[in-house]
Amino acid sequence: MTPRSQNLKWSAALCPEDSQDLRPGRWFATEIRRHLAGCGWSVAEPQGWRDVGWSLVGTRAATSVSIYLAHLGPGEEWLLQLAPTLLPGLIARLRGQQRSASSAHLLEIARQVHAALAPLPRVSAMRWRWDGIPDEKGSLEPTPAPGAG
Repeated sequence: MTPRSQNLKWSAALCPEDSQDLRPGRWFATEIRRHLAGCGWSVAEPQGWRDVGWSLVGTRAATSVSIYLAHLGPGEEWLLQLAPTLLPGLIARLRGQQRSASSAHLLEIARQVHAALAPLPRVSAMRWRWDGIPDEKGSLEPTPAPGAG
């Protein structure tokens, strides 16, 4: 089965820059947006997501990726998910509809998100995983999808 999402868990103190927002993480969302735009992605302004985090949509050519991030409070853990904006079901796939981002596209943008966050002094303990919440066994950097050549 083709992986559906690339997920990142990391540690960071709450950002003082977020103090005016009802939900933490806008600063991280803005940093990710800025970095991806420099890599050729068109990225929408961060939008509030489910009253707990932020979402963005990155597009480049025919690829579209949804980016969700949230603070896993209390504490200093954060979670980010990268997933195709369009993930058609069985019937839609039988009719020829395709997902808006392949596993290779998700890996590419995951590497760019990693490059945006890893150098930040407030970020530590980054772990990646396909299709699940990363734990201490997660990879330190994004890796190709299982079964990918």
